[in-house]
Amino acid sequence: MNIQVICDVGGYVFCMEGGLVSSIENGTAESPLVGAPEVCEGVINFRGTMVPIISLRKLFKAPGEDLKFSQIVYMKCKAGTMGFRVDKVIEVGDIPAESFHSIPVVVSAGETAYVKGVANHNGRLVIQADHNRLLSRGDMAAIRECLEAVEAAKRAEEEAARKAAEEEAKKAEEEAAEDKATEEEAAEDNSSEG
Repeated sequence: MNIQVICDVGGYVFCMEGGLVSSIENGTAESPLVGAPEVCEGVINFRGTMVPIISLRKLFKAPGEDLKFSQIVYMKCKAGTMGFRVDKVIEVGDIPAESFHSIPVVVSAGETAYVKGVANHNGRLVIQADHNRLLSRGDMAAIRECLEAVEAAKRAEEEAARKAAEEEAKKAEEEAAEDKATEEEAAEDNSSEG
């Protein structure tokens, strides 16, 4: 079986390898990724990992705006997990490998280097996308750099919070020791008076 996740983006129908898809969910990027290419909407915390969200509508230069209710396809890529925003997932189905036809090198170069082949599936022309080639090396490097900066900032924030908690605990211990010393002093004063 050759399970594919078949999606619609601005009227284009394409598919990605189902075996590499971790999840299909609704949602939006939680925070922007400053300095990332325009096709990167930002990042989202996906199962404890900050994952970049890529707008395939922007990447494919599809007409119209991103839909309010769209879906994110989370995929395992060479660079790690990526979230690809699509207008909608049409179906998850089997498209036999022999149904795909290769396309001329001229078509699968430059901005369309991600095209592996095309197939006719249920009356639709489906473009087979190579998820590892959806973004250029330069865009991937920029996203990776931005993610590293986010992770470094997150670690610095966690370290500052840890230090603040340690200082707060130390201060509380010192105050408790002072209170205890004051109580003992008062107890000694009371016993000497009695």
